[in-house]
Amino acid sequence: MENQDSIPESMFLGKLCKHNHNFLNTGFSLRYKKHGRRCVACVKNYQKVYRERSEVMQYNSEYHAKYNKAYRAKPENRERAKELAKIYNKLPKAKVHMEERQRRYREKLQRARDGSRDRYDRNIDYSARFLRECGVDDI
Repeated sequence: MENQDSIPESMFLGKLCKHNHNFLNTGFSLRYKKHGRRCVACVKNYQKVYRERSEVMQYNSEYHAKYNKAYRAKPENRERAKELAKIYNKLPKAKVHMEERQRRYREKLQRARDGSRDRYDRNIDYSARFLRECGVDDI
């Protein structure tokens, strides 16, 4: 993209972005026509930062997995973890937490099953439920 004539079909020159990415000193930013009309330079910078961050996170997760595996391999640590789990599971907070997680999981499964219903049916159901709650029996 050396001159304005080489702008691809999927892009256009728009107002300067908030980071002032000036395309070839034209006073405009090169932007995508689709995808929210975002600045091309901003998107590339974001992708670069995201890629670097994900590489660091991947390294950290691999390091912690290796460390945790070595930690759990020691018998005294394994026994201590079992004892702490027993204490935690006796707490009422743990039971409530487990029940909440199970409830959320069941709701998630139900939403996935109901996903095949179209929006119209869901709106009809909502309207009927609303009218019943308001005391209107005959529609």
